[in-house]
Amino acid sequence: MVLQWIGGLFAMAKRLVSPNSLPNLPGYDWVTRSSVRHLIFASRSRVASNGALIPCNGLDNANIRIGRNILIDLDEFDVWLDAHRSNKQPSNIPSIYK
Repeated sequence: MVLQWIGGLFAMAKRLVSPNSLPNLPGYDWVTRSSVRHLIFASRSRVASNGALIPCNGLDNANIRIGRNILIDLDEFDVWLDAHRSNKQPSNIPSIYK
């Protein structure tokens, strides 16, 4: 987050982007527009046709919904990505070997 001077106070400015502009940002070129839409769709739990609950992917913390519009908080998105990395080191490895 970035500090901004607003009304005599420092405030934390959020880095917000639309789902369509996320793939165009530097460092996010690996993601496609359709994959962002799928991640947003799966960010909330939903009920399948047989009544079973389909769990969410946990990305809802990064989504800001204003009516039909959705914005993505890049800082929360990065936290979510780090939590879902497939090559995370096990926590029982001493820090000297990490």
